[in-house]
Amino acid sequence: AQSSCTSHFSQQTMPNGAPLANFSGFHKMMPIMVYAAIFHFSIPSLAKEVSRKSQLGNIFAMTFVLCGLLYTCIGAIGAWYFGGDVQQSVN
Repeated sequence: AQSSCTSHFSQQTMPNGAPLANFSGFHKMMPIMVYAAIFHFSIPSLAKEVSRKSQLGNIFAMTFVLCGLLYTCIGAIGAWYFGGDVQQSVN
């Protein structure tokens, strides 16, 4: 017998599709994003290890850009595959 987690995948043969962007909930995400960016606990210890302190801005900027791109790719693939079957809140 299949578990409820995998039964969805056995019935689906094509991605469900989703809109490219939906900014209606952006205001709910913004405080979380700002908190994570400002109060990330490891930034001071990471900054100590860099010998050329003048490069810190570039290093952290590229890190945030890379992380943002990766999360965007993961989110886009999930939205493309699951489409409208994604619940608004799972907590």
